[in-house]
Amino acid sequence: MACRPPSTLVEICLERLARNLVCFQPWSGHLTDIPLADRLSEIAEPELAHQLWTCIDRFTRAGQPMEPWPAVLQRRLALLAALGGAFWRLPALRIADYSEGQGARDRLPGVLASSVRLVAGSLSHLELCTPQLGDLDWAAGLPLLTCLSLRGCTDLGASALWALRACPRLAALDLSGLCRLGDDAGAPLAAHGALRALHLGETRVGDALVAALTFRVRLDAWSCETGMALSEEQRCWPVCRVEDLVLTGTRVTAAALPLLHQLGGLRFLDVRW
Repeated sequence: MACRPPSTLVEICLERLARNLVCFQPWSGHLTDIPLADRLSEIAEPELAHQLWTCIDRFTRAGQPMEPWPAVLQRRLALLAALGGAFWRLPALRIADYSEGQGARDRLPGVLASSVRLVAGSLSHLELCTPQLGDLDWAAGLPLLTCLSLRGCTDLGASALWALRACPRLAALDLSGLCRLGDDAGAPLAAHGALRALHLGETRVGDALVAALTFRVRLDAWSCETGMALSEEQRCWPVCRVEDLVLTGTRVTAAALPLLHQLGGLRFLDVRW
């Protein structure tokens, strides 16, 4: 379907600015680097930024057959980052990628790292549904993240969760349905003392994970009962302050209920089998 030609003076100006931004030359198909800050100063109102991006998106896609796609993608990301820094403060983002194969697995970390850099200064809520995602190292670029849903990232294992220590404000974590998660997820999750909501429904976690989450609470109780001071290593273990815990459809048994009772701040618990 052909694009509607610009019909107003504003649309004509935005299209011209977009062409200047991408420096798209129909006779060569090349996208060349230009200073972005000076160009963005030509936008009179922030509300026009979205319309400008629509034009940029169309022009960069039109130049793609002549330009290698990685170069086009890099240019698009640079323009999006510049627009984001000047006009947009994105608090929430959802990314879904159902691509299959080794190519998707290799591509995802770089795409995510590039994407989070664009919104690192404002993003607090992130939802990912990317079955091929195998690591979370890119999370180091999100210091303000408070809520993260990885529901659908079925290839993630417990070792990947250690990377979330780079998100000190992370308070809510949804890992529901991640079938590769077992009791070995207990240590990285217990080490994240800022968590207040933790959803682990339909995973393979069991009583050993509950023991890991309550370890420091039980240590403190033992210290009070015996009068023995905790060692420096024991004091380094974070106190679990989870208030909302979902363990439906897991391997947690009735034997773990006394341990869960020791989580004094717990307000909501779902352990339906």
